[in-house]
Amino acid sequence: MPFLIRSRESSRFSAPDFSLFFSFLKITIKMIDIQQHRTINQNLIIQNIRNNINNIFAKSILQLCNILLFALFVTFIISFGCKGGPEETDDPASTEETLDVSVSLLIFGKDAAEQTFNITSNAQWAITKDDDWLSASPLSGEGDLAITVSVQDNNGVVREGSVIVTSQGGLNKTVTIRQTNELVQHSMLELDVNTVALSSISFGAAAANHNIVIASNSRWIVSRPGNAAAWLSISAERGDGNGSFTISVNENATTDIRSSTVTVTSEGGISRPIQVRQVGTAPAIVINRDAITASPDGEDITVSVAATRAWTPHIPAGDGWVTLKSQTATQAVLAVAPNTGVETRSTEIVFKLDENNIQETIRLTQHAWHNITHDAGMLRNVKKPFTVGNYSVLISGSPRYFDALHWTTNNTGGANGNVDATTGGGRLLLWVWDSSGNLSTITNGKLYQTVTLEAGSYKFDAISDGSNSSGYTVYVVAATGAELPNIADIQSALASQQIPAPFPAGTRLSVEFSLTATTQVHLGFVGTLSGQQQVYFDEVQLWKLR
Repeated sequence: MPFLIRSRESSRFSAPDFSLFFSFLKITIKMIDIQQHRTINQNLIIQNIRNNINNIFAKSILQLCNILLFALFVTFIISFGCKGGPEETDDPASTEETLDVSVSLLIFGKDAAEQTFNITSNAQWAITKDDDWLSASPLSGEGDLAITVSVQDNNGVVREGSVIVTSQGGLNKTVTIRQTNELVQHSMLELDVNTVALSSISFGAAAANHNIVIASNSRWIVSRPGNAAAWLSISAERGDGNGSFTISVNENATTDIRSSTVTVTSEGGISRPIQVRQVGTAPAIVINRDAITASPDGEDITVSVAATRAWTPHIPAGDGWVTLKSQTATQAVLAVAPNTGVETRSTEIVFKLDENNIQETIRLTQHAWHNITHDAGMLRNVKKPFTVGNYSVLISGSPRYFDALHWTTNNTGGANGNVDATTGGGRLLLWVWDSSGNLSTITNGKLYQTVTLEAGSYKFDAISDGSNSSGYTVYVVAATGAELPNIADIQSALASQQIPAPFPAGTRLSVEFSLTATTQVHLGFVGTLSGQQQVYFDEVQLWKLR
């Protein structure tokens, strides 16, 4: 600043040099003269100003004038020469309020339960709800937080409520809460094992996607944690019945392995989590499970692999019951033989990068089935020739079709008899043959035995004695309740398997189920037949998993 001259020896200002100031003043007066279109005697004004200032004002007043004149000069220059310049303002986006929730719908079964969703925000927020049967905690907060939603037992109809999140600035997000009742508890939800092996997916570092196929008899939703939003996305949040959706991941340019979980939940409260993992740029190998339990009957198991280098699975030489069936860059298929012994067996398979010692290990376990068919209190009259009771149908004047001892039937299932004592060596059957029997059409005919089973995993087998007819609808069933369900309600069973038509001799159909407590279970068959249709059985068996 040319107008303010400060002495180094003192904090007081010395007499200023006005020469540069008066030069600027000449320019200013000239600009004013031009602006106002009139002539002013500049030298006279300047001299008068110099004389007046030197004679009238004290040093302190001089200082004040200097400041005021300089301020006037700067204001003048800005107004005439710097108009239209941009003003600096704060970026409004930097303070814009945000609010988001990780899901828009939560589905509960009929029983009291809890689930969580995530709030993502940069502001304070509060939660309100519209029904007494549900609650949320906490009801207020700031920033990112997980919210726990609780529901009470539902003994009435299917019901819906809402949890509403409102930010301090008025933003709103609603999470719909749906709770089913007893009538829709028996929903089915399965993920296709060919599209999501062992409920887990592994990705390489590059951006990629994976399609998930769903088999269901009800509505379902897909949810993911809010902290995965930056790198993982889903193509659909809900569906109804059979359908599909896609999981997509962005490129992972970091050296770290990242993971998250996508969950599919049915209207009946069944949840199927899918673990998603993605390797980075550093040498790494990721497999979709660290432990696998193989079926005692043997099966092919697909292991999903994401690796940054070539890799090889190493199976212990002494474990010949598991072999490498096939291998690609992203998966290995392991062939597991049936466990015909009575003891559980296990092994560890190492998936290792070829260039170094980076590896992951899977522990593979296979249990054994124990045949409990003939144990005390279990099944009776289980193999051809089946023991007969009273006869039901005469053919050519002679008894041929009889009741099966120790088997329970309903009016339609037992009307024509259930053991053919003449042809086929006393095989068990459901049948109609035009007008030969007491009924020409059987609708929801039932034939079963009832046992009490402890908690555990079980398998009920039906072995065919051969049937060449077609068009019937018959199921092998394991169920609780008063009796076997009708075909229309077959999904309410513990397990069921439709019998193919025809049903070649020696074919074995199995239904597997698990119990968490001692339970009375019905094991047998339900079917609808008409015209000339029959289904024959050679033997039934009951197994328990050791």
